[in-house]
Amino acid sequence: MVPGQFGLNAYQAKSPIQGLFLAGAGVSGPGVSPCLASGMKAARAAAKAQSKRFGWLPVRSAALARG
Repeated sequence: MVPGQFGLNAYQAKSPIQGLFLAGAGVSGPGVSPCLASGMKAARAAAKAQSKRFGWLPVRSAALARG
């Protein structure tokens, strides 16, 4: 990552390409915890997109309910 990829310029979990969700150090920064958090964020965004697309509500686990 370069300084221009932090803050408002950082990658988001939901990309402009339909159905493509991003996770990892490029989304939230280096380290295990930020990468894990970005994976949870991407999973939440994917579940929300699928529920809108197919008209069902995603099952909420205890981990997702906290976010």
